[in-house]
Amino acid sequence: RAGIGYQNYKLSFSYNPSIGQKFDFGLEAVAYTVKQGKLQPGAESDVRAFALPDEKSREMAGFIDYEWKISSRISLAAGLRYSFFQLLGPGQVFTYATGEPKSPQTITDTVSYTKNQQISQYGGLEPRLAFNLRLTETSAFKLSYNRMRQYLHLVSNTTAITPIDLWKNSNTYLPPQIGDQLAIGYFKNLKDNTYELSVEIYYKKLQNIVEYKDGADLFLSDANPVVEDDLISGEARAYGAEILARKNKGKLTGWLSYTYSRALRTTTGLNFTENINFGKEYPANFDTPHTVRIVGLWQITPRTTFGSNFLYNTGRPITYPVSRFTVNGGVVVPVFLGRNQQRIPDYHRLDISFTFDGKIKKDRRWQSSWVMGIYNIYARKNAYSIFFKTRNLIPQSYRLAVLGSALPYLTYNFKF
Repeated sequence: RAGIGYQNYKLSFSYNPSIGQKFDFGLEAVAYTVKQGKLQPGAESDVRAFALPDEKSREMAGFIDYEWKISSRISLAAGLRYSFFQLLGPGQVFTYATGEPKSPQTITDTVSYTKNQQISQYGGLEPRLAFNLRLTETSAFKLSYNRMRQYLHLVSNTTAITPIDLWKNSNTYLPPQIGDQLAIGYFKNLKDNTYELSVEIYYKKLQNIVEYKDGADLFLSDANPVVEDDLISGEARAYGAEILARKNKGKLTGWLSYTYSRALRTTTGLNFTENINFGKEYPANFDTPHTVRIVGLWQITPRTTFGSNFLYNTGRPITYPVSRFTVNGGVVVPVFLGRNQQRIPDYHRLDISFTFDGKIKKDRRWQSSWVMGIYNIYARKNAYSIFFKTRNLIPQSYRLAVLGSALPYLTYNFKF
């Protein structure tokens, strides 16, 4: 088990020097408690219970935001934030042999820190800028840029049957993630806002992303207490475009969207053991180039509505073995071509529902409705992941489907 707890404090002020101008400024502080991981086996298990120590850290920041409505057609928003992060004791920092990858075998020294003593610190500016131009009464152009610093890292392993997620503070060997994003959008309303059309494109550059090494030991134990030994930093870039068409009025409403997006990473280290895919760019675990979504609502009567939802997206990347060899008279060792060079089958499903609203009365203080529907109506066996097991000394694949059948449901809702 792993998780994160935090306490957040914020003090903010607003100042309006004139009509069309506004300043927001203030201070904020966050105290984090990162629970790195705890292993609690069952009563009959031979596995020993084990827990990594909690980590304490804090983040402090000052910010100022400015909004300026230059004219009826042009508006501008700008902001600047300075954040400062400290990792606090108790804790230990290991020193490793120069030029060698981090591992228990290359540790040369250990520095211990007492409670609330600073272990490491980071900080920096986070600017942002947004420009909005109303081209006509029904269309607009938007441009934005922002930089963000993320001092907590979530490292996920999606290849396990039960996914392993680890939270890690930025520390001596894991600097904070820095992201720069540029986005451009065009928006258009038609027929008195009955229809909406929009096109957005974006590009994001990331520094200091965190990845597992090839062959990382992901199982918590006394023999593997130093998680960062199996983590390395790298760079990433993401880009894409989204097209959205929406109908807001009439008996038939809904929307259709198509998104093209890529998320690519490059990870290099001190030697080949820390170079994923020989230092070449590879897809991130969540890289899904194509996503299509169609949502429709048909008001059959004033109190009855039929809804449908269709979702399709490209299967996420995965790593397959491409061959095998045997050692010691029968131990099968798989051979992998590279990380995330294959993909699981594409994901798609269709959901339908009927909503029956209760009687609407002016003097009634609450409203109710029944919803009856079917999730994944054509019982698509969408794969969560692909796993391999040895059968007759040959690795064979099998698919894990989280929900491989149609699922009917009935719900009752009320609000007051």
